[in-house]
Amino acid sequence: MALTEHTQREYKDRLFKAIYGRDTEESRLWRLELYNALNNTSYTNPDALELNTIENIIYITMKNDISFLIDDQMMLLEQQSTHNPNMPLRGFLYFAQLYNGYLKSSRKDPNRCSKIGIPTPKFIVLYNGSTDKPNEFTMRLSESFINPDTSGAYEWSAYVKNINTKHNEGLQKKGKSLDD
Repeated sequence: MALTEHTQREYKDRLFKAIYGRDTEESRLWRLELYNALNNTSYTNPDALELNTIENIIYITMKNDISFLIDDQMMLLEQQSTHNPNMPLRGFLYFAQLYNGYLKSSRKDPNRCSKIGIPTPKFIVLYNGSTDKPNEFTMRLSESFINPDTSGAYEWSAYVKNINTKHNEGLQKKGKSLDD
């Protein structure tokens, strides 16, 4: 019996979360390796990445693959086995939830008159679908606006990296778990 596209997509999604999204020593090491590969960094402490993934237990209709805090950056990683033009919108909604959780846990009140510092967002989609896509490309939320806005004042981006065979080979060599 052949796998349907939906079944295959869910399998890849679960596998990605099982490798990078668990709170185990092995998963922490793989997550650190992936972070270093994506950002050309050389962090050595896997505990520097504080997992903050949205689980569907709390947010019934919203869950993301993997997100974590490191230094002053909030990183969101999504694995996609089909091209989805709505990833910037989904990332925007995920980050709203992630920032809400961050503000609550750090007891910061956005209603105060003084500016609140928040971690810098970084949203990367790792694409491994069958549709041919370039090594890297950017998807912008403004591309979904009903009335185009060219001012750039309201922008949110998803940075997509194609991780299929023969794409981003340098990235895959840096991250053995990604290559495997």
